[in-house]
Amino acid sequence: MIHLDIQRDLLPLKDSLFRLAKAGYVIRRILRRAVRYAYTFLGRREAFICQLVPTLVQEMGSFYPELPAQQDLIIKVIREEEESFLRTLSTGISLLEGVMAETRAEGRTVVSGAKAFTLFDTYGFPLDLTQLICSEHGLSVDEQGFDVEMQKQKERARNAAAVENGDWVVVAEGEQRFVGYDDTECEAHILRYREIKQKNKAFYQVVFDCTPFYGEMGGQVGEGGRLYLFAATLGDGKKSIIACEKAATPPATETGRRA
Repeated sequence: MIHLDIQRDLLPLKDSLFRLAKAGYVIRRILRRAVRYAYTFLGRREAFICQLVPTLVQEMGSFYPELPAQQDLIIKVIREEEESFLRTLSTGISLLEGVMAETRAEGRTVVSGAKAFTLFDTYGFPLDLTQLICSEHGLSVDEQGFDVEMQKQKERARNAAAVENGDWVVVAEGEQRFVGYDDTECEAHILRYREIKQKNKAFYQVVFDCTPFYGEMGGQVGEGGRLYLFAATLGDGKKSIIACEKAATPPATETGRRA
């Protein structure tokens, strides 16, 4: 069976399909199933399926002449996938065994979809593998319950990623100058600012009358640095240091209200 699985993996890998989302997903499922069988039934705790590649290349190289040239790459990709999944497998199987024992103790034959989702979301244990192992022990998985938990997670992620932009507050009128070609620092005054809320945290976008930071545009990544804010109103020369994460050029159409 492992020989057949590695054959199924080998031919798509020669076309670099592992990098494509849909094709890569199918190949990973096949490979992970083989890794799991080797782990459970052969007691293999290290990557070894990649070691079968030279034999298969020798057998099939006459039919697929490009295989020998890509042998090293294929071995590397399969080894990385094996090693990555083996780290997940040990913890996942142990946790799943506990879930199955708990399910039987409760007199049920269907594993909770919520618990299957926890295995997937928290520990990276694939649903199809959970279903396969459960079926080998006479159990099934509440796939509908799993889907419900998945939708809840997606909704939480959307809410967490939502950005709430405040209105621009205009402090002063004036032109904006870039001095970064000649200077790495300058004294600047705030023209306008606004609050940005994301993931329950507040950030601020600030527009100055001059800046040495090159703004993100034309494929150029925006520069970052430090802002030294002097508390002039206190008359004691105190200052605060704030990190400037990334400079950007504000759209000319964005205006705001007077402070």
